[in-house]
Amino acid sequence: MVVAAGCVVDVEARRLGGVADAEDTASAASDASGDTIAPEVHLPGDPGSALGGDPGPAALVATPADVGLDVVPLGQSASVAVTLANVSTEAVAVSGVTVTGDGWDVDAVGLPAALGPGEAAAFTVSYRSRACAAPDGAVTVRYGAPPRALTIPLRGAGAGLVARARVVEGDEVIPQTALHLVGSESCGATAYAWEVDQPAGSLGTFLPAATAPDPTFETNVAGTYVFRLVATDAAGARAEAAPLTVVVTPDELVHIELLWRTPGDPDETDTGPAAGADLDLHLLRPGADWFDPVGDAYWHNPTPDWGAIDPLVEDDPRLERDDRDGAGPENLNLNALETGDYRVGVHYWRDPGGFGTSYATVRVYVAGTLVHECRDVALEAHDLAEVAVIHGPSGAVGGDCGESVLHEVYAPLE
Repeated sequence: MVVAAGCVVDVEARRLGGVADAEDTASAASDASGDTIAPEVHLPGDPGSALGGDPGPAALVATPADVGLDVVPLGQSASVAVTLANVSTEAVAVSGVTVTGDGWDVDAVGLPAALGPGEAAAFTVSYRSRACAAPDGAVTVRYGAPPRALTIPLRGAGAGLVARARVVEGDEVIPQTALHLVGSESCGATAYAWEVDQPAGSLGTFLPAATAPDPTFETNVAGTYVFRLVATDAAGARAEAAPLTVVVTPDELVHIELLWRTPGDPDETDTGPAAGADLDLHLLRPGADWFDPVGDAYWHNPTPDWGAIDPLVEDDPRLERDDRDGAGPENLNLNALETGDYRVGVHYWRDPGGFGTSYATVRVYVAGTLVHECRDVALEAHDLAEVAVIHGPSGAVGGDCGESVLHEVYAPLE
């Protein structure tokens, strides 16, 4: 017998009265195609029974003789009523009904202790979907003296197509976290398609591809990311997993991001020596000037020693990410501020592909909160713009967002 997915039949165990054609029920049943098949009844002494001895003729038969379920979605249940008929000429005592198989259950509370000749009673077999594949099970009815066993096989078709997604690292991370996305726990999927809504200016990509079941994704820009997964099965059916929201928040006292767009660059996500415009983020300690060998933190001086402000804090600046082939981001962190003004600058170091004007955006976070943003500061090759001033030790931020730009500024290495 096949029961449609999600079908729930609430049938309480009950006597059904005399069964005039009980012998016919014992000898034959119909399968899903309508063909007549012999019911599978395991009795003591048969290979399907653990009990020995000569049992004599069968006393109880089950209808249906086995239970088969179609797709049952995860978290949902399906139930089937099973009828026991006494096809003997004597009363039969029922001593117990048990079930095996994860997710399968049986309700036989109202099953009578004995069935008279020709009488029948019903109980309910149910399955709650907990996994992609439904495990097989069995109901065993023990009756008579000496004891006999009637086994009713249980089979499920599984949960069908279910898209499931999760992020190993959780929903709150810091910048530069490589997220491990998991879609392979979906049920029945043969193809995967990931998408992401990411913060403005972020051009993160799925690796090795957005069609991988379990890709990685690096969150280089602070803000909110929303990931979506669509799973497809072999028949072309599609299912979408619940969206995953990941919030990226800096955990340093000062976190500075540089992103840029270059309209003349046809692909700002490609990589290589001449793949894109190369802009650089700079942070000057109080009193220093651009390209100072100690006082300027940038790609050529990514971790300068600025002395100890607080012996308990790692307080020197760190350029955490340097991007050389377009779009960014570049990220710089600082965990303590001395008294004075720290200047933040952007330098258009080189344009190897002749891509032209770039538009820089700089965001300054203090204690995890965005406090200053300069958007789309236009720069040509070798321009240098001051975009923010961080006042120490308070952490207040100001600046003119690149209103004053120095031209033809070359790094000492050029």
